[in-house]
Amino acid sequence: MRSKEENSSKNKNPLPDPLFVIDAMHGKLAKLLRILGYDTIYANSMSDQQVLEICQSGGRVLVTGDRSLYERASKNCPKAIFIPQSTRVEKSLAILAENLGISLDIDMGRSRCPYCNARLEKMPRTPLPWTQEVYKCPSCGNYYWKGSHWKSLLKTLGEAKKWLPPR
Repeated sequence: MRSKEENSSKNKNPLPDPLFVIDAMHGKLAKLLRILGYDTIYANSMSDQQVLEICQSGGRVLVTGDRSLYERASKNCPKAIFIPQSTRVEKSLAILAENLGISLDIDMGRSRCPYCNARLEKMPRTPLPWTQEVYKCPSCGNYYWKGSHWKSLLKTLGEAKKWLPPR
């Protein structure tokens, strides 16, 4: 069972395909949300005021471990969720899935670059001989495929699903 502090949010109604702003305390969460296909701004070098302005103007959900920022965002932003910095990323994903209805399944057709947030594009032919399917970020040029990290990613998502209440 989650404590109120770990699962505080302004409104429990699910949002269609939410857009996120993730504070500097939750970098791994930001990368995972991008891989899951959610447009996510990682606010690791922004002031609190900049974060609030982005949430207000862009209709983005703020996820923060900063209690003060959460309190201000709760009054001024469409939605704010407080997740303490010490919360495991698997539990953080489950909190977002429960409160916002996000999917914890990877759809490579929706995935975004974990570094720059651009939508990935499937390569028509793989430039890598060891894999059949390769995706490229059109913005930063990074390549992605189901390599050795894939099992770890699926394990993280599987652990996150265990935190969800039974349906």
